[in-house]
Amino acid sequence: HSILLDRLLDAINFALGRNKRALAEKLKQYACRQIGWLQAISYKDGSWPFFNDAALHIAPHSERIINYARQLNIEASESRLSESGYRIFHSAHHEVRIDCGNITATYQPGHTHADSLTYELRIDGKPFVVDTGISTYNKNERRQYERSTIAHNCVIPDSNKDNNSSAVWGGFRVGKRCRIKIIKDESHEIIAEHNGFVQPCRRRWSMQREGLLVEDIYAGKAISII
Repeated sequence: HSILLDRLLDAINFALGRNKRALAEKLKQYACRQIGWLQAISYKDGSWPFFNDAALHIAPHSERIINYARQLNIEASESRLSESGYRIFHSAHHEVRIDCGNITATYQPGHTHADSLTYELRIDGKPFVVDTGISTYNKNERRQYERSTIAHNCVIPDSNKDNNSSAVWGGFRVGKRCRIKIIKDESHEIIAEHNGFVQPCRRRWSMQREGLLVEDIYAGKAISII
């Protein structure tokens, strides 16, 4: 997202320099939405969560992109992240990023992981619940592990580390894909479940005054509360 947005800003800058203002204004409509999404998903320090194949130091920092946009008189439009499947919680001391969306893009899911209902948590700006992230694009055992469910903040109900919520394989391939159903979607609480295992796997996130409550329910029974 950040790489493409940075290139889009370059295109707008070039169009303005060539006095192609109609083209620049058209492109700005897309840039406004992209900047809004980037601001919403980023943490306060400008970094982003390690969902799917995201990584640090592979794209310009969020602050640099936003400053570049402002130099071109482009302001962010509001983004609620809803269509992307991500959700955020904020409190005085907590930043939470949640992945409760289906695998996308459906026609090219090569950069997705079996990480349905994973999340990250920062407390006072410091990582507390973290994601494994990625270290390689080679089609090897490490790549397979980093895409697997066990490498993320997810539940595997039968203790089989090779049991994935979606069938990831071949470095960039996805076979059978679980489907996510959002049951409750509010500013302080989200409940969602997926059908990637034998029985439905449900997770509840609740932002409370003393911190974040995460509850996992499998086959109708609570199996973990954090």
